[in-house]
Amino acid sequence: MKYFPQRLRMARKMNGLSLQDLSDRVDNHISKQAISRYENGDMLPERKNFLLLLKALDKKEDFFHKSGITAELRPSFRKMKHLSKQEQEAITEQTKDYLERYLEVESILSAETRFTYRSDKICLTLLDAEHAAEAFRKHHNLGTDPIYNLTELLEDIGIKVYQHDYEADAISGMSAWLDSEDGIAVIFVNTAHPKDRQRFTLGHELGHLVLNVEPSCSNLQIEKLCNRFAAALLMPEDKMRAELGRKRKNIHFKELELIKEQYGISPQSLLYRAKDLDIITEHHRRQKFDYLKSIDMHKKNIGIYAGAEQSNQLLQLICRGLAEGSLSMAKAASLHGERVAEFRERIQLNKNS
Repeated sequence: MKYFPQRLRMARKMNGLSLQDLSDRVDNHISKQAISRYENGDMLPERKNFLLLLKALDKKEDFFHKSGITAELRPSFRKMKHLSKQEQEAITEQTKDYLERYLEVESILSAETRFTYRSDKICLTLLDAEHAAEAFRKHHNLGTDPIYNLTELLEDIGIKVYQHDYEADAISGMSAWLDSEDGIAVIFVNTAHPKDRQRFTLGHELGHLVLNVEPSCSNLQIEKLCNRFAAALLMPEDKMRAELGRKRKNIHFKELELIKEQYGISPQSLLYRAKDLDIITEHHRRQKFDYLKSIDMHKKNIGIYAGAEQSNQLLQLICRGLAEGSLSMAKAASLHGERVAEFRERIQLNKNS
C-alpha cells in the first residue's frame, strides 16, 4: 500500500479528527502514536488494525489503494463564525478527494478540461472589481442576462464545483488552485445555504480565482473586492438600473423579491448593490436593514429563487465510462464517492419519468 500514509492522513482529516480522536474511535486499540507512525510511513498496520481504521473512518478498502493523481490545494476560505482549523482541514481534504476523483475520471476518458481565464488588469478598487466582472461576462459571451445555473456555467468553463451540505453556520465556500498544474481550479460551496446565497458564494470564490489583486491589498480589502465582483457578475449595472432606475428615494421590498426571482440574488445583497451604484444612499440602505432587523429578517431568506444550481458533469462522465466499458460498476461507484448499491440505484432507469 504505497499511498497508505497519505490516504490515512487524508481520511482522518476529512472526518475532522485529531490523532487522539481517531484513537478514541477505535476504543484505543490503536494508539495515537501508532497512527502517527502509519501516517509518517514508518510502519503499516496489521490487518485487524486496518479493518478497525476502515470502520472508524467510514471508508472502503480501495480508498487506501488509490494512486496516481494527488491534489495539493492552496485554499481561500469564505469563513463564517467559529470555523476552526480542524474544520478548515476537513473541508480542504473532502474537496481534495472530490477533485482527485474528478481528475481521475477525466484522465481515464481523455476528457481533461482546464480553466485558463485570468483578469489582465490589476484590481485595487471596487470599481476595478466591477469592470473585471463585466470583462468576465464579455469574455464568456454572457451578455447581461441572468445566469440561470452558475454552477453549470463554472463547470462548463473548466472549474470543478464541489457541492456539499456542511454546517450552515460554519462556512459558505472555498476556492483553490491545484499546486502542481496550471488550469485546475476547484470551488467548494455549502449547499446547506439558500440558493441565492450559494450563488453569491460561487461568484465571490470565482473572484478569488480570476482577480489580479494588487499585492498590497489586505485580506479585508480582497474580500470586499470579491464581494463586488460577485454582485456585478450576478446583477450587471445596466440591468440593475433598468430594474430600479438611476436614482431612488425608496425601494419596496417586493421589488427586490421580484428581481431575486429572475437573477437569484438576495434582497439584502441587492440593497448593497443599489447603494454601491448610488441608486440609493447609504442612509437609506441602513434604514432598510434596520427595519429588517426590527422584524428579525436581516439574516433570513427573503423571496423565492426557483432556478437550478447544480451540475451533473462528473456523473455524466462516469456514466459515459460505464457505457464505453472504461469503468466497471465498482470503479464507477468509487469515483462517485458511493457504495455500489447506492450508485446502482442512482443510475438505474426511472420508469416513471
